[in-house]
Amino acid sequence: MSAFPQLVDRDLDQLEAILASLLQRTEAKAAMVTDIAGFVVSSSGDTESLDLTTLGALAANTYAASAAMAGMIGEPDFASLYQQGSENSLLIHALGQEALLTIVFDKSVKGGAVKHYATIAVKVLSTHLTMAAERAHGQTVDLATLNIADPNEIFRRKS
Repeated sequence: MSAFPQLVDRDLDQLEAILASLLQRTEAKAAMVTDIAGFVVSSSGDTESLDLTTLGALAANTYAASAAMAGMIGEPDFASLYQQGSENSLLIHALGQEALLTIVFDKSVKGGAVKHYATIAVKVLSTHLTMAAERAHGQTVDLATLNIADPNEIFRRKS
């Protein structure tokens, strides 16, 4: 597992813009980028009605479980997970080895459209995270080892 790249303000702006564009195209409720352990790095949409901290952790654990199952059947990994509910659904997609994209959408939104636009967003987000890692080579953040309850203290704008 690789560590999450160090991000600066312009990186966070880019992540927010990519997520906002994704939500506009899909009409999904909310989207977030987390590190592989589930700590929320960036989010967009109707996030007030969601417990993003818990959702991020659960999405990461769900993804980790699916990766273990993939290995059991001879697959190197599953790129994404789709959880369909009667009112709301989730799409969890890997962003390389260090991050996840989680999208929340309701039954009025077509899952196929979310999957299509998520695939495009994943490429853009992954490229951006790779560029951030190359810019600050060797400078990474492992949020799990920080043992913090609220990662917003780490990912905040300078005053």
